[in-house]
Amino acid sequence: LLTIAPSSQFNTLAASFAQPNDIIRCEITARNLSDSTTSTSQTSLTLSNRPPTFSSPISLPEIIYNTDSISCEAQIEDPDDPNNSQIQISYEWYINDEQTNFDSSQIELSSDAIQPGDVLTCTILVDDGIANTISDSIDTVIGNREGTIQSIVIDVVNQSDDSFAYNDDELRCVVVAEDPDNTSTPNVSYSWRRDRDGNLNTIGDNTESIVLLPSDVRPSDEITCVAEIDSSSVEA
Repeated sequence: LLTIAPSSQFNTLAASFAQPNDIIRCEITARNLSDSTTSTSQTSLTLSNRPPTFSSPISLPEIIYNTDSISCEAQIEDPDDPNNSQIQISYEWYINDEQTNFDSSQIELSSDAIQPGDVLTCTILVDDGIANTISDSIDTVIGNREGTIQSIVIDVVNQSDDSFAYNDDELRCVVVAEDPDNTSTPNVSYSWRRDRDGNLNTIGDNTESIVLLPSDVRPSDEITCVAEIDSSSVEA
């Protein structure tokens, strides 16, 4: 029992000394000035609880890739607790509507768990210990990064010197490529071209290796391998 406003008709409550479910009692004592007798009456009320609110929408980075470290943030206010000292905040993360083991505001994504095009959801739950838990969520679609070709060379099969080839040799297009969104090697498509006196002709498609034929290739022809991944292409 705490006296908060002795000898005053009015009182302004504050969260520092009054909390939801506290009982506030007002007691009035009247004194008869002629004989000094007193009479006391009292009334009381129970303080109601106001649930916390999201004072700003949940935010995530505008663009997210599947190897990023990201934070899910929001501003939360509790009108009964200006310092937010009583509220409990928890986090839930979902990938394509399936809950994950992530349970903090900041998480580290991995290409083993999430892929471009997947939907990532962050849900923030707020509990003040009295009212029902409130929550809010935000969705985002994981972005895609184009694969890159690191190197490309033409290997003359069964020949140590790759600086020249004959018109009946087997050629192999050796490509080193990577996809920043995936730990596995990306798919590479191939095309072989012959340049004869400035005239280009395709002599092989969708194959890493090609066996040259004298009927198709003459000495002094220039052979080019074009490798393509996503929308990126490199020639050798």
